[in-house]
Amino acid sequence: MTFFSKLYDYKQSPVRSSLEDFLTELLAQWLRMADEAGYTRRALSVLFKLPDSEHPTGPVSWMTQHAIPKGYGKASGRKPDLVASGDGFFFIVENKVAAGFTSHIDEESGYETLQLDLYQTYLDARASRGIVEKGGLCLLTFATPPPADWKGAVCFWSELHSLLRTDLAAGTILSSSAFGFFTMELLKFLEDHGMGSIDLHEGDMIAVPAMRRLETAFGQLKALAVRESTRLLSSPQSVNHLQPCGDRKSDRNSFGAPWFYGEVLTNEGKGFNESAFVAWAGVMVDSVDWIDPLDRDIPEFTVGLAVWCDEASFDGPSESIRNAFQAAVVQRCPGTWEWQRLERPTYGPVMIFSARVPFTDAWRQAQTVSWNDWSAEYFRTHLSALFAALHDSHEEQAFVETLSSWIHQS
Repeated sequence: MTFFSKLYDYKQSPVRSSLEDFLTELLAQWLRMADEAGYTRRALSVLFKLPDSEHPTGPVSWMTQHAIPKGYGKASGRKPDLVASGDGFFFIVENKVAAGFTSHIDEESGYETLQLDLYQTYLDARASRGIVEKGGLCLLTFATPPPADWKGAVCFWSELHSLLRTDLAAGTILSSSAFGFFTMELLKFLEDHGMGSIDLHEGDMIAVPAMRRLETAFGQLKALAVRESTRLLSSPQSVNHLQPCGDRKSDRNSFGAPWFYGEVLTNEGKGFNESAFVAWAGVMVDSVDWIDPLDRDIPEFTVGLAVWCDEASFDGPSESIRNAFQAAVVQRCPGTWEWQRLERPTYGPVMIFSARVPFTDAWRQAQTVSWNDWSAEYFRTHLSALFAALHDSHEEQAFVETLSSWIHQS
């Protein structure tokens, strides 16, 4: 067990796991050492996506448990996870591993203000009071997706792990220095808790008996799928009505662990059972509703969408429409995309369009790169092609509208 993991075991209790708190304290100390080592600018730019124009002009102090003072409305009393301050500089980092966001609900109006919006309101209020400072706000997350309407900076723990490992190998961070030693211990801690690089071997591909050994990798792959989905949803390619449906059992029903590890997008972010149009990116381990893996003994990477049609009399959709949509996707991302029509008693069919790669095939393809890079590229290219094709027009109507119309067609 590594040094930080021993400290973490000492700190947590049987009642409450304190991983997010412990990670925040570790990160704060790492950032203090980064400032001394001259690494702060790179951390702010690459990790926290802060534009050069917003960088501090001098040293900064990183602190946890900063309490927003009275006089800032609904934000008063809140404690952002991590705050950096310096001469004319103020920056907030909110850290999430898998927990959801808190919010403030106004007792009179019933209006809900989410945690990140409260922090942004605090920053805006500081500026309106004449406090001239650079800085901003960034969400640091592992598997918790940002709120659907969040347009601010997002950094993923997988990005942090990848950057630090790369900079250690390149000598940008000297492994012989105190900062380098702390960085290596931080990387080991992330790996101990399933938040580092994906480490799989061919023997791990043997289906159900190996599932326990694969669970850590599944969680990491889910985080990559969430990351790539989040980035795409904030780009011009996003499909307006598709949003993450949430990560609770009540939101996803069977479209979650231990059957599926990844991101699920539904109409306006509704629960899985409430949406007849669903898209996804992740790893499928077993059947989800009417969606079956190619081989129930082998996990698979998958990106796709499904439409649940209501009317039993629906005998469509036409082959020409299906072929046109498939061609639009394959043109952007060649691969084994295919349609499936699954009949349901007393209801209309489930129309599924997806790409799938069994883990055994993915293992061979990932040998020339890393699991992280191959997986992220797979989710990114396939989701991007799927979303772009949904925007395409066919017979004077966007494909997303055509596919959605199948839900109630008879």
